[in-house]
Amino acid sequence: MRNTVFLLVLFGIIGLLVLGEILVRQRASRPVGSWPMRPLPALDPKATRIVVLADSIAFGDGLPEEEAWPSLVAAQLGQSYPDRRWQVVNAGVPGDNAVDAYVRYVPHVAAYRPHLLLIALGINDGLGGQNELTNRRLARFAANEQTWWGRSYLLRALAARWQALTVSTPDPSAPQVPPEQFQTVLTWLVREGQKQGAGVALLTLTPIDVLAYGDSSIYAARWREYSGLVRDTARKLGVPVIEVGHRLPDDAWQADGLHLTAAGEAIIAGRVWQALRRPALASDLHLPMGESNAEMAPSLE
Repeated sequence: MRNTVFLLVLFGIIGLLVLGEILVRQRASRPVGSWPMRPLPALDPKATRIVVLADSIAFGDGLPEEEAWPSLVAAQLGQSYPDRRWQVVNAGVPGDNAVDAYVRYVPHVAAYRPHLLLIALGINDGLGGQNELTNRRLARFAANEQTWWGRSYLLRALAARWQALTVSTPDPSAPQVPPEQFQTVLTWLVREGQKQGAGVALLTLTPIDVLAYGDSSIYAARWREYSGLVRDTARKLGVPVIEVGHRLPDDAWQADGLHLTAAGEAIIAGRVWQALRRPALASDLHLPMGESNAEMAPSLE
């Protein structure tokens, strides 16, 4: 009798745990909320799809969508290869860092099953100051992706409750996402894209106006550091890096010395377009491979 009661209780507990896991997993699969981004198109299953996972530079802050560099690349693809269907998804969100991109990866990247994923992040990670939301998301990433129990959505939910009470106080003078964590999250984004069968390329940070920020400023130093982290991550993972960080003309920046004018966006689009035609990326898009794989050296000069 005791054994029967014990087994009933045991199976009851297991059943509640399984039910809890299913319910929390369903809740986790819901949209992650609204983001200040361009309207996302419906997936075109017959198109060659490129997703740009990025921040306000790709978003085209202060500009109409057609002047943002992903739209310019899409137009160039359509003009150069009119016999093909193309879909370039601008998943750029102003203010985003790598861990923000992690949070929204499923609805903004995985949902499109891209043939090519372009990741252009790092400016907010390095130049922005720490904040509570980013720290919570970093703790969430660590719990979900760097623990043995992270595959359980139920345990994730319980951990999130605990983390809300234990996240450290932000230090506004420190980088928004510290260097080691930036590389760790960036690595996750690359590998997740590869799991889906996408080709993946990383973009170095777009230039900042050194006349506005100062070549010896902490902003310029962090810009160089985080561009270096992007290159190092690409080298370790064996994925292409698109160098967009070399100097821009003075009319390429808006007044803040960070966001780009239409002229600046056009230059970045040209650099990305050139990279797409090199062998390392052309094969992912089934393009003619007539360009060299040589990369231009980035510079703030």
